[in-house]
Amino acid sequence: MNVVSYQSLQPLYAETDEKTQALRHAMLVEKDPSVVCLSKHPTFPERADYWPSGFFRSTGEVQDQNVGSAADYGAFKTVLADKFHGRSIKTIFEEPLPGPFFELLYWLESGSHYMFGPKTCEKLARDFADHKNQA
Repeated sequence: MNVVSYQSLQPLYAETDEKTQALRHAMLVEKDPSVVCLSKHPTFPERADYWPSGFFRSTGEVQDQNVGSAADYGAFKTVLADKFHGRSIKTIFEEPLPGPFFELLYWLESGSHYMFGPKTCEKLARDFADHKNQA
């Protein structure tokens, strides 16, 4: 599993229906690695801050970090849920209550990948800084 961060993005096309999105993905993303498709989380669209779902061209530095397998991420979420929320992942999904690292707990459901905007990333950076001795 990889986490990718983009220094600068230029909007190309707003996301539309699934058929158009698949066609644009085949035409753009597969032919030009600087083009990315990003989606808002359906339950938490505010995490994208002001960014719309759609296709973007990366015009700055890109950092692509492998963070382990899906099983590793599942184990990581379990530890975060227990340590910082005192609840199971299942309970958090049934009754979402924001707190430290909440965005990471409720992020990759059903194999879908969703974007975080700059303000959400700043909040997560503060969570890591505030809790660095507890991890």
